[in-house]
Amino acid sequence: MDPRLNPAGAAAPADAGRLLPIDRVVVVWNVLLCAAWLAAAGRESSAAVWAILHAAAAWLLPAWLRGGGRRRGGMAGALRDAYPWLVWVVAWSELGRLHAVSQAATRDPLIARLDLALFGGPLHRTWALAASGRWLQEAAHFAYLSYFVLIVVVPLRAVLRQRRDEFRAATLGMVATYLGCFAVSAALPVCGPRLAEGAGAGHGLFASLAAALRAAGDSPGTAFPSSHCAASVMSACLAWRAGSRRLAPWLAGWAAAVVLSTVYTGNHYALDAAAGAAWALLLNAALGPRRALAPRRRTIAGRRATAIAGGERAWPSRS
Repeated sequence: MDPRLNPAGAAAPADAGRLLPIDRVVVVWNVLLCAAWLAAAGRESSAAVWAILHAAAAWLLPAWLRGGGRRRGGMAGALRDAYPWLVWVVAWSELGRLHAVSQAATRDPLIARLDLALFGGPLHRTWALAASGRWLQEAAHFAYLSYFVLIVVVPLRAVLRQRRDEFRAATLGMVATYLGCFAVSAALPVCGPRLAEGAGAGHGLFASLAAALRAAGDSPGTAFPSSHCAASVMSACLAWRAGSRRLAPWLAGWAAAVVLSTVYTGNHYALDAAAGAAWALLLNAALGPRRALAPRRRTIAGRRATAIAGGERAWPSRS
């Protein structure tokens, strides 16, 4: 019997029982948030509960993974690889609550001063005044909203192509990008010019949709660095890392439109956007060289070896 196969006959991933880089990122995030909630424990009783939950997650997650969580195939394996995206959703909503409980002063005056010093003026105001046509406002808000599609292009492509390695790479890149931004926001809350100055008011369909989304699930205090910009730039970087020569240039242009729209619509200072984009580029460089383009033809032995390693099919079945 092939030792790489589990008793049920399914191929066991080469990393079974081992923590992946994204798992370590999630553990560090839980430790940081545990400390942040402990610091706010004297202001509200629920802060202690949040701290306990994060401490438990930081301890139980590695124990579960090392206990064989990665040996599960099929849908369970897919959900196991996708759990960091759930961490991202919870972290986004949790930060607004943390800022409200901690009652920390926002750093908008500091960011606004730095923004003025670096760019010579408040670009979120000068751009809106220089190009105030309604069609431009609608186009900018459309670009701003299109971010929600942009961030899922690369991971969805990996799922449709049944490439587990590409999905894991996308998960690491995107979730680490978000949690890095959130860690800074937890210590340095910034609301952005829309909330701090009343900037960026717009009219029209897409402006109204953006306002409705903010009302439904905004997280005040998370403007610096802009996770909107960071994730958009990382999406283009991930397409390039995956070797997609056709997709990467399109996503790069799309990401540039999103970055510019965050400033034009008044959701972010120019410094927020620049810091978010810079963080994504730095993280992409830290992830190492991009994966070599896969050859067009591969031997049967090569395909079998890749499948056993978990790189050919995304989530092997149980039988």
